[in-house]
Amino acid sequence: MNSSSNALVKVDLGDGRIVAVEAYNVSPERPVGIGDVLSFDGVSTSIEAIAERMTAALDRVRPDRAVVEFGVDVGVESGALTALVVKGVGTATLRVTLEWQHARPAPGEG
Repeated sequence: MNSSSNALVKVDLGDGRIVAVEAYNVSPERPVGIGDVLSFDGVSTSIEAIAERMTAALDRVRPDRAVVEFGVDVGVESGALTALVVKGVGTATLRVTLEWQHARPAPGEG
C-alpha cells in the first residue's frame, strides 16, 4: 500500500464495536478520514466469496490437506470499505498448498 494515500478510518464491526483501520484510498477524489465510520460488510463479504470459491475448487481436487493463504488490504471506494487482494504490480497475494497422502481412486472407480 502506498502510505501517502492511506487514511485511518473508523470501522463498524457491528454490535457497537468500532475499530480504527488503516485503509488505502482507492478513490482519491473523495478522501476519507477518521471522522467517517464505515461498515466492515464489504470486506467480510469479499473474504467469504474468496473462501467459498476456494472451497469449491478444493472439493473438486480432493486433497488430503490444503492450506490457502491470502493477504487482504482494506480500501475505501465510493465511501465504502472493500477488500483489495491484488497488489499494485498486478500479482495476487494468494498462496495455495495442496497435499495428497496416497493415490485415491477417481470418482466412479472402486
